[in-house]
Amino acid sequence: MALTNNEQVGKAIELLAEGLAPFVDRVCRIEIGDNWHVDVQRTDRRKFNPEDPYFLLKVMEDKWQTIFSKKLSPRDFNYISDLQYVRNSWAHKDHKERFSSTGTLWALDTAKRLLKSVAATDQATQVDELYQDLLRQLCQDFNQQFDHQAQGTRHQAAPAP
Repeated sequence: MALTNNEQVGKAIELLAEGLAPFVDRVCRIEIGDNWHVDVQRTDRRKFNPEDPYFLLKVMEDKWQTIFSKKLSPRDFNYISDLQYVRNSWAHKDHKERFSSTGTLWALDTAKRLLKSVAATDQATQVDELYQDLLRQLCQDFNQQFDHQAQGTRHQAAPAP
């Protein structure tokens, strides 16, 4: 069975955390030291969790000027901000509200782009597979709807016996 849009976004967020964790750890160790998480802990109320996508994105945002702007482009900063929004929407959304297909494609594409920027190619490829699967499904749905409408038009235009 195909994943729902929310499930696809959730999977992308998991892959994002998996891909960002080694990058954030490596960069912070180089710039701050082996106990970088202690420094980060002082500025963030949340407990250190290197597997938490919120934590990783927050570290990248909070340390952008001093650390991550040296390693990533300004465009990547936008991806970080956008993905914080996606993660928060996904984590805190009332289940009555769901990600639209367009919003899901955007979230998947943004996650893929940031993962590529941090050289997390395996995770970027997996997110791209989610993106391509959804795009394929949307095209199939569109074609079926178009075919159905075209058949209805032909039936209406047929001459009466």
